[in-house]
Amino acid sequence: MEYIASTNESNEEGIFPKLEELVVVRMRTLKGIYHGPDLYDDFSHLKNLYLQNIDYIQSFWDDNEDNVQDDKLFFNKKMKFPSLENLTIENVSGIVELWHLADVEEVVPAFPKLVKLKLYDLSELRSIWRSNDVITHRSFQNLKSLFVGLCPNLEMICPLSVAAALEQLELLSFHNNKNMKEIIAKEIGEMKNNDTEMAIFSKLQTMCLSYLPNLKCFFGGSIKLIFSSLKEIVCTNLEEMVAFVIPEYPEKSNALFNDKVVMPTIKHIQIFNAQGLQEIWGSHLDIGSFNKLENFSIAFAKKAMKVFSLDAIKQMQNLKVLRLHNFQLAEEFIDPVGFYNDEAENLALLPQLKNLVMHSFPRLKRVPWEELALKNLRELKLSKIHGLTSLFPVFVCRRLLNLETLHIIDCEKIEEIIGGKSSDTNIVEVEVVFPQLNFLKLGNLPAFRSLCSSNVILEFSFIKGVDFGQLQNQILSDLLKNFQHVKELQLERCEELFNRERRANAIPPRLRKFTLYNMPNLQRIPWMAFSVKSIHYLKIFKVHGLKFLFPASMYSDGFVQLEEIHIDGCRDLKQVFAQESIEDTSNNATLTTIILPRVKIIKLKKLPNLCSFSSENCHALKFPSLEEVQILECPTMKTFSYGSLSTPRPCKIRMDLKEEEECYDLNAFITKRKEAEETESTEGETSGEERETSREGAKEESIEGETSREDAKGEFVEGETSREVKKLQKYKISNRIAKIRLYWSFNYVEVLGTS
Repeated sequence: MEYIASTNESNEEGIFPKLEELVVVRMRTLKGIYHGPDLYDDFSHLKNLYLQNIDYIQSFWDDNEDNVQDDKLFFNKKMKFPSLENLTIENVSGIVELWHLADVEEVVPAFPKLVKLKLYDLSELRSIWRSNDVITHRSFQNLKSLFVGLCPNLEMICPLSVAAALEQLELLSFHNNKNMKEIIAKEIGEMKNNDTEMAIFSKLQTMCLSYLPNLKCFFGGSIKLIFSSLKEIVCTNLEEMVAFVIPEYPEKSNALFNDKVVMPTIKHIQIFNAQGLQEIWGSHLDIGSFNKLENFSIAFAKKAMKVFSLDAIKQMQNLKVLRLHNFQLAEEFIDPVGFYNDEAENLALLPQLKNLVMHSFPRLKRVPWEELALKNLRELKLSKIHGLTSLFPVFVCRRLLNLETLHIIDCEKIEEIIGGKSSDTNIVEVEVVFPQLNFLKLGNLPAFRSLCSSNVILEFSFIKGVDFGQLQNQILSDLLKNFQHVKELQLERCEELFNRERRANAIPPRLRKFTLYNMPNLQRIPWMAFSVKSIHYLKIFKVHGLKFLFPASMYSDGFVQLEEIHIDGCRDLKQVFAQESIEDTSNNATLTTIILPRVKIIKLKKLPNLCSFSSENCHALKFPSLEEVQILECPTMKTFSYGSLSTPRPCKIRMDLKEEEECYDLNAFITKRKEAEETESTEGETSGEERETSREGAKEESIEGETSREDAKGEFVEGETSREVKKLQKYKISNRIAKIRLYWSFNYVEVLGTS
């Protein structure tokens, strides 16, 4: 089928005078929507137009006239769509230009009710709005959402005058347009007026730019752009992006946000992989340009030499979240030019900052803590900042009254958290440095020696949890003595701490949550060397050397408060409870009854050698409070306990992604499930030939079915589609219908007429 509707006669009533929705999908042979004389009110009620997967269609309407000027336009200047609200064109070849508005604006407004425009995967599209298009306030006056993606030949979206006229636009999204060099283009010739600034997209709230490898700027010209309502910018993979506005004759190097862009309402800026950026914030910014910014995140700005200019950071009085990743060349946090004057020394920068994350600054030697206010800082995470030897001076710590979380990871040279001599010589001891700190994480700090310098004594009276990983074992043991009151402890790669019991007794005695992870060589945990009675939650993750977790003899003095057990990824673990030696196993006197009175949840995952929860010498295993059991990817587990097993009330059990079930007897359930799996496996092997025979029979039935369908004519209801229409030669649609949906089954229809 070449056209949805085709006629040689003029009809003043129109062909589809009441049509509100037209959906055309996978019509591979389609050349146009309408073929015939002038359109009167044929599509005057059309609200939704959706075209997808069409091999080649160049225009909406073919009027049989030789219009050389319009032969590349999808919508020519004679067409009227006064009611169209949603226009979506996806994966359609042949469209070079959408429309040209220069000659028709005074006659009729273009798409006055259009709200949403989506153009995706249009391989030949070169123009949406031409560089000399001029639109009035009546055209596109309701357009709120514009999405353009996967249009490889599109170099720009619209000229500056069109951008200024799109006053209702709220969302801009451009994705994977590989040849796009700018979003807004200059007018052909000079601007008619000599304006030095212009408000564009006056109601725009969200802008998304992603995977535009050749985009250098948003606008290339000398006019200052004002985004009076913009609240959020998301930029991803803009490898050549230099600045939002690049002046024709720049007096100095361009910054992404320079004095040619004003965003007084912006709250969120997120930039990822902008490798072409050499400078992020410029100088001489308009007052109030970015003073409402609350969240700023930028990653992989590898060429940037600094993070902020002084002019920019002074404006950020409302910034709450700052995330900075992969600044490979940055040596300064703030541009030092003009910084150390009288005015700058009295500044308290970023007074509302709550979250600060800095990752991978290999050349950064200093963080300007002295110049930052810090009074509201709650979360601080630093990693791969190799130039620092210490984190804070003593007097800065006194400002960190609200700090709750502190992470220091992968910093090669850092020796201590609090360093340097105090400026006050009378201070010898600091009782509480971080009064609100409740979680501290230190990991992979090869030069780390202590928390503080020799003239400072620390007490962490409010801290709840610590996570220490890959620290020297003697230092770790000494470090733990400062945190004897913590309730949560996570330890990583510290096998030597447990290989020597005198070091293991440094484990805090009042733990409620205890996690061990990534200890491939740990073969035994000396539980008797430290107190475990208060532990409520226990997680063991990737501790490969363990053959068993607990000695069966410790149940009476052991985990009386334990409520949850999580064991994950322990390659060699065979049992959770077992005897420590062969002699213990062979001695009948060692038969024990293990009672875990408060355990509610047990999760066992990725334990390839686990045979059972308890060993043969366990006489009985009792769980009076058990509610939930998960056993995932434990292929060798045949039973839960070799002795008697008591669960007074039913518990929920889930095995190997099967549906959750209730059971009283875990041993019987696991045995039954394993037997069923073995039976299914055996039946699967023996019935392979039968399934192959069944497939061949199904193929024969399918061939017979196709033959019978070729003879089917079918009956049709107005406005509906059916598979049987594939073999029709002619099909008529009433002009009274309001919706038409045509799919791939119409590919063989030659004429679609009306009645």
